[in-house]
Amino acid sequence: EGEIVQMMIGLFHGTVKNANIISTDDDDLAKNENTMDTANKSADCCGTLTSGGTESILLACKAYRDRARHLYNITSPEIIAPTTIHAAFEKAAHYFGMKLILIDVDEKTSIVKVEDVRRAITKNTVLLAGSAPNFPHGIIDPIEELACLAYENNIGFHSDCCLGG
Repeated sequence: EGEIVQMMIGLFHGTVKNANIISTDDDDLAKNENTMDTANKSADCCGTLTSGGTESILLACKAYRDRARHLYNITSPEIIAPTTIHAAFEKAAHYFGMKLILIDVDEKTSIVKVEDVRRAITKNTVLLAGSAPNFPHGIIDPIEELACLAYENNIGFHSDCCLGG
């Protein structure tokens, strides 16, 4: 676990070199401060480390809502996602005053049709979402096409990776 945490801190905050970041020993803590690579930090770097998938989805939805409010004065934000999307999107919509528009998936393939998503987009759409893989069946939505659709419409896009147990 320590190596994973070290990697994540390096990813979001610079590089940690040969430090035991899990330790509470004062010498190790001092070593950590001295081994952070601050030369490679920039104002363009950012990130958030969360406790799990639900929190990640909540924070992403809030960020897209806030972005749309700030840039486009959207006060009735909408999320468009397949019916197979993780339940945390429903929670996020409820918590953050967003409307979740669920798009039916193909009966045989369980994959959302991009054209159905396209038709659901309105002036209030702030986020399109898809899964790779999805929660109920492990099926991968057409992520590239959904991302392109979001880009074409200047809408946020979130690809959920629902792995776990």
